[in-house]
Amino acid sequence: MRLKLSGPDYKDKDPMKSLVDFKQRVKAYESAYQKVGQWEEDNDLQYIQVCPLLLSPCVLHIHEF
Repeated sequence: MRLKLSGPDYKDKDPMKSLVDFKQRVKAYESAYQKVGQWEEDNDLQYIQVCPLLLSPCVLHIHEF
């Protein structure tokens, strides 16, 4: 979270208010996106899962383009 909170959206802002805002944004994102899971794995669907707070995505079931 420190990396995100040091970005341009929160530059020169109160750190505690920035943290509250960021957590609210995460909740909004979660309500808008559908998680992938067991059904996709069981049906051998190709997908890329973005893992929270990691610098690279988790690539799952990608065989070829």
